[in-house]
Formats: sequence, C-alpha cells, structure tokens
Amino acid sequence: MSSTKGSIFDFKLFSKLMKFVSLYKRTYYFVLLSAILLSGFSIVAPYLLKIVVDDYISLGALFLLFFLYLTMDLLSYTSSLLISL
Repeated sequence: MSSTKGSIFDFKLFSKLMKFVSLYKRTYYFVLLSAILLSGFSIVAPYLLKIVVDDYISLGALFLLFFLYLTMDLLSYTSSLLISL
C-alpha cells in the first residue's frame, strides 16, 4: 500500500496548466463543449429507445416510430462526428 499524502487536485499545478491552455482557448472550449454534448447524447439515446419500445411499437404508430428512429440516428451521427474531430 502506498502512503502518499496530499490532495488529489493540485490548484497550483492547475493554474500553471491554464496558462498554457489560454493560448488555445477556442480549441479548449470546443473540446469541453463536445465532451458535455457527448455525455448528454449517451444519456438521451437509451431513453429514446425506452420510449420506442414501451409506447410506439405496441401501438403501431409508424410515423412516430420513424421520427424517433431518425432522432436516434441523428444523435449517433453527431456523436461520431464529434469523436472524429
């Protein structure tokens, strides 16, 4: 077992890192926003699948089923596009 003492998050090191990041603010904020969107998409897709299975398949509502399919496909495409950047 290791007996390392100290904090997991070092504010002094983080402030030094932010000085270097300030040169690339646009890229940094884009990556931060992309990470937040990807985590949101990963939550929304299973919820949409739950709605499809529970509500629309049993009713036979083909138009709404197709709309939810397109929505899930768009979310999948957007997340793969953000990952590839």
